[in-house]
Amino acid sequence: MDETGLRRRKLAEESSLSPTKDAVKTIAALDVFPKVPSDFKKPTNCGAALTFICAAVCILLIVTEFFHYRQANLEFSYSVDKDHSSKLPVAIDITVAMPCEAIGADIVDLVNEQVDIDVGLNEEPAYFALSPEDEHNFQMRRQMNAYIAEEYHALHRYLWTTGHRSSWADPAPRKLVLRGNTRPDACRFYGLVHVNKMAGNFHVLAGKALHGADIHAHISFFVSEAESNFSHRIDRLGFGASDYAIINPLDGELKTTKHHSVSYQYNLKVVPTEVTSRFSTIMTYQYGVQATERILNHSSGVHGIPGIFIKYDINPMQINVSDKPVPILHFLVRVCGVVGGIFATTGILSSLINSIIQRFFAGEGQKKIPFYKQDSLTEPHPSKSPAASAPPNALFALLGGSTNTY
Repeated sequence: MDETGLRRRKLAEESSLSPTKDAVKTIAALDVFPKVPSDFKKPTNCGAALTFICAAVCILLIVTEFFHYRQANLEFSYSVDKDHSSKLPVAIDITVAMPCEAIGADIVDLVNEQVDIDVGLNEEPAYFALSPEDEHNFQMRRQMNAYIAEEYHALHRYLWTTGHRSSWADPAPRKLVLRGNTRPDACRFYGLVHVNKMAGNFHVLAGKALHGADIHAHISFFVSEAESNFSHRIDRLGFGASDYAIINPLDGELKTTKHHSVSYQYNLKVVPTEVTSRFSTIMTYQYGVQATERILNHSSGVHGIPGIFIKYDINPMQINVSDKPVPILHFLVRVCGVVGGIFATTGILSSLINSIIQRFFAGEGQKKIPFYKQDSLTEPHPSKSPAASAPPNALFALLGGSTNTY
């Protein structure tokens, strides 16, 4: 019974919170990602458009990051080349504008040891002027070399990373198609020759080479000076494993002249290069070249032997190219950063666009959103009647003094 004589219901006293609930409530207070009730969320057309754009950009950047993850980083290091006993394969494909009967090719190393070129080096008659299809392929090779000269190792990095292999790798015989009654006016030397890993000299001179004990000569009595023309085209000149896609500096080299006594000299510095990829390890060779051209005239004091001389020297240092894949953790961190940055940027854009729409394009009734304070939801309003805040039994008493009164 209370002071008014009404019987009140016995309300259960609120028990204090258990230690477990108190700990959960304390942990929940540390939440830095507060949840917004669904009643305060309002979807808009602008938000839907930004959602689609955000999803598309996320997918595009994630795919880009995946391809970047698949690409390996190449690392370059240097070491001493300790392999001196193995043979060095040399891929040769050169065409000289003279008949095969009038010229000969030979290789001599630093210790004056003649290489048996009959095993790997072949010669065949050819036309110095190329067919339209061959001319197109040859010009592509020249453009590729010009690009490499400008971009240095940019293309080499791509070829070593992807493991792309060249279609011009192995010099092979070509079927000679006669052009009417015109006889072949050139000679093509091609093949794969194995030489010692030391400095040497590959040359093409007038007359056939004469081999013997401590004798190295070219017999050119039957070739007149008027018939000499050492214009030449180098389709390929490479060292090491020739099946790997390395575009050499002299691949696609073309030299033409109208003079009969011309000496062409190419000084090559060959550097051993070991390429280690995810799938294999290959030993190949790079080289730099310095080319000179001299028009010989004995009466004016410019002496020499007309011909083509390719002198090479092996560098004792070795370049090691290793394929280093990107760790999976780096890929995951980059993906998380991309997705988080896109969502944050999209949220800022959405808020900015909604603010502009609310300020300049919304109606008077939509510009202001009602805001209720927490106190107004808990404290009784002064204009309300006392019955609004009275207990249920007091309400019945005010209505009729009894629960049976209507």
